[in-house]
Amino acid sequence: MSSTALDLLAARPGIQPYGTNHGFSSSLKEVIPFVCLTLGLLAAKPALLRVMFPAAVCAFGYRIYKRNECYYLSFALWICMLTPLLRRMVDWKTSYQMQSLILLAPLLVTLLPLIDLRHRLARVPPMIRTGTLLTLSGVIFGAGIGLIKHPGPTVILSAVMWIGPMVLCVFAASIRDKEMLGRVLTRTLAWGVLVMGLYAIYQFVVAPPWDTYWLVEVNRDSFSPSFGHPEPFGIRVWSTMNSPGSFALFLSAALIWLATRSGPVVAIANMMGYVALCLSLVRTAWLMTVLGLLIYLVTCRKMPSLKSAASTLVTLGLISCGLLYVMQFHGVKERFETFSSLKSDRSVQERRLMYQFMEHYVSSTPLGDGLQSPSEYHGYLLDSTFAELFFMLGWIGGLLYAAGLGYLLLQMTVSLRRATGLRAAAIAVTLACASQAVSGDVLYRQGGVILWLFVGVWASASMRTLALPSCSGTAFASP
Repeated sequence: MSSTALDLLAARPGIQPYGTNHGFSSSLKEVIPFVCLTLGLLAAKPALLRVMFPAAVCAFGYRIYKRNECYYLSFALWICMLTPLLRRMVDWKTSYQMQSLILLAPLLVTLLPLIDLRHRLARVPPMIRTGTLLTLSGVIFGAGIGLIKHPGPTVILSAVMWIGPMVLCVFAASIRDKEMLGRVLTRTLAWGVLVMGLYAIYQFVVAPPWDTYWLVEVNRDSFSPSFGHPEPFGIRVWSTMNSPGSFALFLSAALIWLATRSGPVVAIANMMGYVALCLSLVRTAWLMTVLGLLIYLVTCRKMPSLKSAASTLVTLGLISCGLLYVMQFHGVKERFETFSSLKSDRSVQERRLMYQFMEHYVSSTPLGDGLQSPSEYHGYLLDSTFAELFFMLGWIGGLLYAAGLGYLLLQMTVSLRRATGLRAAAIAVTLACASQAVSGDVLYRQGGVILWLFVGVWASASMRTLALPSCSGTAFASP
């Protein structure tokens, strides 16, 4: 960054320079030792990774964060995408642990912007400060109730899980070089979808031993609903992530974003991504993808160029080939056919019973049960944002959180008619992701990271600020 740009930044109220934005090669010098350390420990001392990996993610993530904020975001997304796979490999080489310390890495890396959160908050639009303040108040209320009802470290960990995505939102909203942000995010998601899609197909066809071992152990503890059978062509794929639901949600959001971009890597990633999305058998994610694409098509008023139209046709052709291939599998065809008989579908009936129970529980427990990390309650699987929100935060905390997030979603909806480029794409992803609140977790874990990240991307793209010089290089996913 030039000295003139730094001087201008320093002269603007509320904007603080964050040091020199180093290019890709500089950030890569931090990534290569991190990858070598991780692979070396996985081969020689896999059990040590349970402690070393979260620590290494924090150390190397901090160094990348100080070098380039966009590449830090890329690094954080890669950690979220690949950490569950690393956890399964470590468990396979050592022994299964239901609560693995390795899974702290994505949470810790999203919290790194806390080191200068005050300055970040000064750089974001007022609506982001208002929305996050309301949602944070709801989380604090839920944490207080949790500490009273069932004190322990679980409450603190759950609170951090809820706060982490909001921190990432503030960080993304504070990035002023929105052109570089869009470029890095696109390449990261393109390569991420390509990697996750290819691994999902490999997982479905081969059923690697670390995945089948983990699936057997998970089913033994009755922690998960149907993930399929631990055999080739029997797995309901979750690729590099923890479950079919979280994988499909993350993949769907990425595919919606990539639908607004073009390029050879994007076209191939789309084909692999849609095949993997079908193999996940998550119907709500299929509907989310369609909804997001429709929202973007409605908001997009720019006529495509000849090159863009040709790229779109190639992408659609590759996607069609992939879908024709995947539709030959009985499980996928059977899942599509359930759309015509939802009233008799078992998962729909179970979710209806869960809502009936939670309606009675929430109405009789206005303060909620406090923050915690339950997968089920009284035999009912908690896989709904609405149920979790008022179950954990109560009426007061739930309404505060809903008011903050609802305010931001309303602002995004109002800006639909004049949104273009990055803003239109971010709005489509966010609103589509929010639609999953009925049947999935979209406020914390991977769902929360996606939802709040794209709220921040939208806010960053909406800012009219000084155009800073772009850094050379590409994202970690660059070709």
